Amino acid sequence: IATGDTNVSDSCTVSNESTSISVEKVWSGVEWELYPEVVIYLQANSVDTGRSVVLDGIEDDNETDPWQYTFTNLPYYGVDGEKIEYSVRERKINM
Repeated sequence: IATGDTNVSDSCTVSNESTSISVEKVWSGVEWELYPEVVIYLQANSVDTGRSVVLDGIEDDNETDPWQYTFTNLPYYGVDGEKIEYSVRERKINM
């Protein structure tokens, strides 16, 4: 996901009937110190799920590494039996 000179990458892991999606904020051409945190929103089938994470570059209980996070225990299928397509979006940063 690209936002100006910054981007967020994601990857997905499936196990049994649940899945996870990992995100990593990658700063490119921007001093990250100017933007001490970013908000990443989880989407299911292009609709916000209400789940988000604030990445601030400090490894803590929410982040697997600084600037990384994994949304876990996500249903693989919707109530209609169709596979759910997960994605993430980043709150726009005013540069």
